[in-house]
Amino acid sequence: MIPFPFTACRSATTGALSAIGLNSALARNPSREYTHVENPSKRIGILTGGGDCPGLNAVIRAVVKTAWNQYGATVIGIHDGFEAVVEGQMHEMERKEASNILGLGGTILGSSNMGDPWHYPVERADGSIEIQDMSYKAIRNLKR
Repeated sequence: MIPFPFTACRSATTGALSAIGLNSALARNPSREYTHVENPSKRIGILTGGGDCPGLNAVIRAVVKTAWNQYGATVIGIHDGFEAVVEGQMHEMERKEASNILGLGGTILGSSNMGDPWHYPVERADGSIEIQDMSYKAIRNLKR
């Protein structure tokens, strides 16, 4: 995962990209719009956790389109909060998934306030619940 410069403005993008070494991920066409240039080494993950709030779909849309168009980065959508990191419920988001979502309520990725990887409930063979550290599993899933 890479730090993502959410606040970089269009006029400062080239300088910001040079500063963090992403110059090759950006290409411009004559209309001054950005064209996607695949950059397989640049990936970011986005998840919504803690509960719904207004504007989450707008944020998801902005992240996906900016990462795709300006940085050539792949965006991994993580479903239903941190529990999905442990369970491996994530997928590579396509640009079309971020289209026409501004008017939708909630979040297209789902949200949860459960699933702390360091205190994860696991059902034992006898049916009882044991709290375990599953952070190793979360990290392994994120590296896929």
